[in-house]
Amino acid sequence: YMVVMFAMIPLLSIPIRHGGYFEALQRVFHRFVHTRNRFYLFISLVSAFIGSIVNLAVVPLVHEVAKASPLSADKKLLSAAMTRGFTTCTIWAPTTAAIALIMQLTGAEWQHFFPFGITSGIVVGFVGYALTMLQSRRDARVAAMSAEDGSAGVGSTVAAPDAAPVGGGPAAFEPRPGGYGKFLELCGFAVVLIASIAVISYLSGLHTIAIVSLAGLVFPFLWMGLLRRIPALLRETRDTYFGMSLPSLRSEVTLFVGAGFFTTSITYSHLGEHVAQALSQAVGGSIVLLTAAIIGVGMGLGALGVHPIITVAVFGGTVKAAAFGVSPIYMAVVLAAVWGLGLSV
Repeated sequence: YMVVMFAMIPLLSIPIRHGGYFEALQRVFHRFVHTRNRFYLFISLVSAFIGSIVNLAVVPLVHEVAKASPLSADKKLLSAAMTRGFTTCTIWAPTTAAIALIMQLTGAEWQHFFPFGITSGIVVGFVGYALTMLQSRRDARVAAMSAEDGSAGVGSTVAAPDAAPVGGGPAAFEPRPGGYGKFLELCGFAVVLIASIAVISYLSGLHTIAIVSLAGLVFPFLWMGLLRRIPALLRETRDTYFGMSLPSLRSEVTLFVGAGFFTTSITYSHLGEHVAQALSQAVGGSIVLLTAAIIGVGMGLGALGVHPIITVAVFGGTVKAAAFGVSPIYMAVVLAAVWGLGLSV
């Protein structure tokens, strides 16, 4: 199921790239984004929003949109906004590989997990915004102090969080007036996609991964059909999807197939029983300590450069929710937090 989902999700990026939404997003960007605060907020929100539709394909899409602002020259700010924005959607969106894996490991149902997952994603988004703004203010103070001491050098400045951008930049974008209808249209299609996945999964009883895979195949045709752009969809499917998108998925597919083998080997080797037993003895049956231990290990390994898929695979494959008196949904929320924090540290 997960391999099929990986193969189908890139199709959803075709309507976004060829439905007239790029320029609409750039118009909204150019109209409202004039400060570092707004730049971070807009990029992180768009990364989270589009990432919930197209998964990792969001990175080049949002990077292209960001070129409408001279602030995109600040690579540190841009990367922080994109990374933290995308992290929020990996905590709840059914189209992301993280949630697909977590649902499979814990046995939780996504439609029941969704309210807790999206709430966690919103909290993570606010925390990321606060941390970035605090860092920006600290950098501005350090630069101001250095300038006063004469050690900053001529013309060296760091913009304050609310400072307006200086003219010029990597791209000069002059949008035509209007275009906000396309932005609302994109929002509407995204809401319909997520709602359809939830409703069909609930009514049919099918696994959410299967529903997402089907949506990835069917929804682009419905979307482009309403836009009367089916020829463009067929052309892009032939040239870009089969020629570039599918071959580029080899590393992701290998990673998650390897995680599946790793989890299975832990189960059959009975190593999982020892891990669960050691964890139970360490936390003494406390749910709070269990949660803190799993998240702490995930953040520690993430800081060392270990991909969160390892942590999620180990704990998801060995720690059974019933053994600790919690529901599969609770365990899924914890593992989603581990994934998001592991990507962010």
